[in-house]
Amino acid sequence: MSCQKDAPETPPHHGMLKRVLHYQSSKDTFPASISEYEYDSKDKLVRIQEKDAFELFKYNQQGQLSLKSVYQINGDGSTLSDSTSYSYQNGNLIFEELIYLPPTNSSIESYQTKYEYEDSKLTRKKEYMDHQFRRLTKYKYSGSLCIRENQYYDSIGSYMDAYKIHIYENDQLSMSNFIITQGGDTVVQVIYYLYDENGNLITESAEPAWETATWFSYINRYEYY
Repeated sequence: MSCQKDAPETPPHHGMLKRVLHYQSSKDTFPASISEYEYDSKDKLVRIQEKDAFELFKYNQQGQLSLKSVYQINGDGSTLSDSTSYSYQNGNLIFEELIYLPPTNSSIESYQTKYEYEDSKLTRKKEYMDHQFRRLTKYKYSGSLCIRENQYYDSIGSYMDAYKIHIYENDQLSMSNFIITQGGDTVVQVIYYLYDENGNLITESAEPAWETATWFSYINRYEYY
């Protein structure tokens, strides 16, 4: 994985994803769900299919993702769950994501995320709900293009007593630690990343800092064409 990513949360898939197997814990034999990926003749992702839902993707004339629509499958066919539009600046940097929710699904109408950069490096992410500012994430670097730390702030600019540290090996993200700072730094979740010989992410596994915190646990296994 090159560190030239908008955020560590963007998985480094150099090959074409075929499917992702989602497990709730390392003890599970069978996946809780499976996501299957479909592409067009230009190898652009056009659909992600799951058991009870699917996502459709559209692109602009520059080949950039412009719209993602999520549908829930029901007895009558499918119903639009939400749609996300994408805007860009300086060619290929994502400037804004805007999620619209149909009125029947939620009292919330939209979520919005805005990105800020310095020298093409992501430095700030602002999150809004119904156009009201909710949270700020600041990204720190350490002499490279690899993001080393996420810091979180609430709508009034107060530090949220939590941050995430990213650890790299040979420019590949190998581990992320989610830490809360109330009463001192305490690691509450560790995420491990494993790659194949081509640099494709093949396993992402999250483990809680204590056994009872099962909501911090999951495993994603990635398969490629």
